This record gives sequence, structure tokens and C-alpha cells, in this order.
Amino acid sequence: MTQLQSMRGCLVFVAWNCTLSILQVQLENLTELMPSEVLVQLPSRPIKGNKPLFIVHPIEGVVTALKPVATELPFPVWGLQCTPDAPLSTIEDLASFYVKVIYV
Repeated sequence: MTQLQSMRGCLVFVAWNCTLSILQVQLENLTELMPSEVLVQLPSRPIKGNKPLFIVHPIEGVVTALKPVATELPFPVWGLQCTPDAPLSTIEDLASFYVKVIYV
């Protein structure tokens, strides 16, 4: 049996057969899993004059998994990550938040 538990805006997968101590460690480390920066530059091979590409995180909320792709691209790559400040009420609110971050 499994259960999805909402915590700090992120979905945490909790298996019923986890021991309490493992679960406590996972929850204590949850803050480490949430990024502190919304906009981060990813390693890439930009060619002078190319416009930047902005990519949005996958479901996990971080752009770490997209780094290998970014390293192959010929333009500056910026990743948008889900931080505690990101509104999670609707996808429109989240998109608006990211657009504001890009233009600030």
C-alpha cells in the first residue's frame, strides 16, 4: 500500500512498509531537496549571438536531470526551478511567476 502526502507544496511518496526512522530522515531532508534558486544557469556550449533558452523543471521541481541535455545545446540555457516562493495554486499562476522571474 502507498499513500501520497502533500508537504510544503511537493508530493512525497510514502511507502507503508518504511520504518519510522527512515521516514523521519526523509522528511527532515525534504528542505534539502527543494531548491533555493528559481533561475539557474545550466552548463552549455553557447555560440556568441544565440538567444538564451529557458527550460522549466520536470515534476520533481529541479532542473538537475536536464543538465546533460543543456551541455549539448549551442546557446545559453537557464533552468526554472520550483522554490518555496513558487505559487502552486494553478499552472497559470506558476507560469506567470516564472515569466516575472525571467524578466526581472
